[in-house]
Amino acid sequence: MTLASEQCWKPFSNPLDAVSLTRHLHWLLAGANLFRGARVMDFGCGTGWLTHALAQMGCHAVGVDIAPSALALARQVGSPGPAGRPAGYGSVEFMPYDGRHLPVESGSLDRVVSFDAFHHVRDQAATLAEFARVLKDGGRAAFVEPGPHHSKAPLSQAEMASHRVIENDVEMGLVSRLAEAAGFDRPRMLIQ
Repeated sequence: MTLASEQCWKPFSNPLDAVSLTRHLHWLLAGANLFRGARVMDFGCGTGWLTHALAQMGCHAVGVDIAPSALALARQVGSPGPAGRPAGYGSVEFMPYDGRHLPVESGSLDRVVSFDAFHHVRDQAATLAEFARVLKDGGRAAFVEPGPHHSKAPLSQAEMASHRVIENDVEMGLVSRLAEAAGFDRPRMLIQ
């Protein structure tokens, strides 16, 4: 993947995907209930397009991802040009994720957002427990994820075969039970 990759220029990388990506982004942002100055983790940030958007909105954004190559691109995509960054721009940092422990202190985040990344984790219960650990009291986690039969879709099957990625189903009842067991309030879900 290079800076020319569509992955680096989401959500507006191509007209066909922009409509669904921005619709999903709307739901994520509405659920996250962000505010200027919030310390927000973009879990599974990939090339960092959302992490940079969070900083543009005045948040202190922390992008975490398991892929070092994606993090390297994320750092390049958002480097400020000669004019610098506008007033009110938050901050951005990118950190590697080892697949088990989030690289931030307990109780240090106001929000965790995950845009189409939670279904790639190996252990959903442990990941939710980590989200609960890093969030402050009253913190919030917001997700946009595919549904219960995602892993069986032809595109998912091809991704697993070609790239050896994890493509889990997202079962809302199970996620709700795991979230409550991790210490979250009963999740509110919007199904589209």
